[in-house]
Amino acid sequence: QSTSTGQSPRLRMLWCLDDLLFSGLSLWAVERDGDGAITDALRVPPSEWSVDPDSLGVKVPGTTASAEEVILFEGPQEGLITIAADAVQASLDMSRAWRARVKSPVPLVELHNTDPNDDLNDDEIKDLVDSWETARSEGGTAYTPATIQTNVHGAVVADLYVEGRNAERLDWGNYTNLPSSLLDGSMSTATLTYSTSEGKRAEFVDYSLSYWASPVEARLSQDDVTPEGTYSRYDLSWLTNPQQSGLLPGQED
Repeated sequence: QSTSTGQSPRLRMLWCLDDLLFSGLSLWAVERDGDGAITDALRVPPSEWSVDPDSLGVKVPGTTASAEEVILFEGPQEGLITIAADAVQASLDMSRAWRARVKSPVPLVELHNTDPNDDLNDDEIKDLVDSWETARSEGGTAYTPATIQTNVHGAVVADLYVEGRNAERLDWGNYTNLPSSLLDGSMSTATLTYSTSEGKRAEFVDYSLSYWASPVEARLSQDDVTPEGTYSRYDLSWLTNPQQSGLLPGQED
């Protein structure tokens, strides 16, 4: 619960969970007293260490860390950058497509030159397209000369962005083990069921928080961290208490 570094225990734990979420592993460097008890710990950024595939030991720049110097946490699943690589790319593509439609909310437009004797060079074509895009983004109205015909291809399909982004939110809820009922998104209103605030809190603790907390609790309960027979647990009672004070539980540092 304490540290002599500039990083608070709460922030250390948040970054640890962030590591488990995205990469599936997290590492703490620890300091021990003469009896081997841990007196301080600091989360190590993923870029500063790796796991040796042969010895399964923790490698840091220039050497291999001893078991007494580090605590390696293993998450409940592989990180999102591995198991959800395609979903990350799809989300980025969806975001780019959505932003492009917001900026230019019209279908794909072709500026077709109808005068075969008035071929434009590449610079002139670029200038024409740029001026057209600028006009559309600023007010939605553009001017074309008599030799330019505007052809519109396709139509704006709003469902792709509404349903697609909604489905995307549910997908990320599945990846993080977050119940869809706790998200502001659902594939259909028919799937919604009545639930109380207390029930949602309990569901969040049971299905999501416990999923991510259990590996950390188990690792900090091992004999190289805590005395034999001692167990570490998160206190999540304040999350399920309907009469919340509005304050987080007090912590040292």
